[in-house]
Amino acid sequence: MRLLLALVLLGAPAAALRGPCDLKAVEKKTWCPTCVMYVPRADVKGGACPKDKAKVETQDVCVKQVYVAKCHPTTIGLKPVTCCGILYDKGTDDLAKVYWLCEGCKEKAYLRDFRHPDTCPNRKVIKTCEKSGTSPHSTIGK
Repeated sequence: MRLLLALVLLGAPAAALRGPCDLKAVEKKTWCPTCVMYVPRADVKGGACPKDKAKVETQDVCVKQVYVAKCHPTTIGLKPVTCCGILYDKGTDDLAKVYWLCEGCKEKAYLRDFRHPDTCPNRKVIKTCEKSGTSPHSTIGK
């Protein structure tokens, strides 16, 4: 906390304070690519979306809990927020797809095994999420 305060007082840019997502809560979610939305697993019948009958996919999703003020939707917090004298203590899930990223060539894929270009200097592959580095999918000081 002192390090964060010192960096803020010294004028360090906020982007420098944000590290990669910790992926603490990863869940399997059912995704409909034609509706472009997550479908509750209980609604899926025979591997098809209940709305358009398209085939659904199962994906790993990073889930973070956020609190949003209904009166001012830009007022968001990782803990319950108070806005206009009202406490908003019902959290909502902020979802981001999990994927694999090569730190050398920046290739990404939703499966662990993927092809690197022959010119890839470093084939170190890490697991991350699409919103990594942005709140709430970020860590301080990494």
